[in-house]
Amino acid sequence: MTLANIHLTFGTTPLLEGAALSVMPRERLCLVGRNGSGKSTLLKIAAGMVEQDKGERFVKPGTTVRYLPQEPDLSAFDRARDYIEAGLVGADDGYRVPYLLDALGLTGDEDPKVMSGGEQRRAALAPLLAGSPHGMIYLIGPRNAPVGYIVITLGYSIELGGIEGFIDEFFIREKVRGRGMGSETLSKLLPALKNHGVKALHLEVARDNGRAQSLYRRAGFEPRETYMLMTRSR
Repeated sequence: MTLANIHLTFGTTPLLEGAALSVMPRERLCLVGRNGSGKSTLLKIAAGMVEQDKGERFVKPGTTVRYLPQEPDLSAFDRARDYIEAGLVGADDGYRVPYLLDALGLTGDEDPKVMSGGEQRRAALAPLLAGSPHGMIYLIGPRNAPVGYIVITLGYSIELGGIEGFIDEFFIREKVRGRGMGSETLSKLLPALKNHGVKALHLEVARDNGRAQSLYRRAGFEPRETYMLMTRSR
């Protein structure tokens, strides 16, 4: 995504003058600035929620852009589940609600009128984490302070006769590694996914990374010695 030479004026007051932003694949950015400098407005322009007066916004075809408000408003809904379901996109997204709730430490029956700020923000995260119906994200660690995440992509396997998953990304903060969180996540992941129809879970690991291989073996993964992963990206 690229924003170039962005200008925006509210009334007679210029808020953004020649602002620019570029986000490349797999980048994680932090936008820093004083209060009222236009940070939130720039992000809303990036998300397509606000139209700039001048400048160019380009989003690569196939890219998904989602926006999490600073103060989520759940007041129009009776339950957290209702808010989450309303925010999902696509006919196939409904089946994702139970494990989104579980991953975020919610039951779905919470009353927005009495939910804490943290609970409301977790509920607002659910539609963003849902992403495509072809994958999912689980947060790792304490519910109020996650220390990592694991990204699963889904596909259909004729060989297995059902859905198969592939671990696309698996990250735990370096300071908390070695405490068994990775092993626990991996060992519980497939049984949890099987409740949603996933037949098997795959991953790739470097041949010379013995430490990672040991971790995956302890979690029940077995090498398929007669197979080789091959990739074409263009």
